[in-house]
Amino acid sequence: MLDARDLQVVARQSTQSGRILPVGFSADGKSLVVLESGNKISLWNVDTWQLRSRMETGLNIERYSKAYCAIPQGSDMLLCPNGRDLVWWDLAQSKELARVRVNSRRSGNIAISPTEPLLASASRSDFINLWNWQTRQTAGRLRGPRSFHSVAFSPDGRRLVSGSRSKGALMLWDVSARQEIARFGTGVWPILDSVQFSPGGNIICAIDAEKTAYFLRAPSFERINAIEAEQRRTERR
Repeated sequence: MLDARDLQVVARQSTQSGRILPVGFSADGKSLVVLESGNKISLWNVDTWQLRSRMETGLNIERYSKAYCAIPQGSDMLLCPNGRDLVWWDLAQSKELARVRVNSRRSGNIAISPTEPLLASASRSDFINLWNWQTRQTAGRLRGPRSFHSVAFSPDGRRLVSGSRSKGALMLWDVSARQEIARFGTGVWPILDSVQFSPGGNIICAIDAEKTAYFLRAPSFERINAIEAEQRRTERR
């Protein structure tokens, strides 16, 4: 464990299960939530860094990466794909609360909006599923040309970026309109396994299946509107 201010080690812990993956904090901020090999979820006290609890889940979490699960801010709900389903795991009650079929094959990466109860799930097909994670009701689909593998919301929640198999293509979406607003690519074939916005929302980092990182400028709505206005003026001449 590292102190975020000076990156000094404050604690070292190991688990008998082997591989672990920290995914976030509990709603009260007192526990670190960790996925462990053997399909377990453990909670660690952030003051003492001692194990608070460990539970068997029955979920297939052996292969999870950070992009495959999420805890909405201020929530005790762990959201994670499990095969073709999306599972709502209640951390406070230590039990599975709900399970929804989201794809006919296998679910992909998920992302949680920082501004509304909206979840995006890359379906590894030609669409992205949107859900209200609080009500567990569908909130629409974003349809594109190829298999989607990764998704991420901008810090203001207004844009969504997706990575696909099509020449490392990145697509930028208007979340409220549920429409594509820009498309750009890395020029290579490898699947984009992970995408992420910078804290300022003006840079996108995409990592492909060969672990190569690409950094691209993410156009703002103002920039996109200016480009479209210029195109319209050019077409009228």
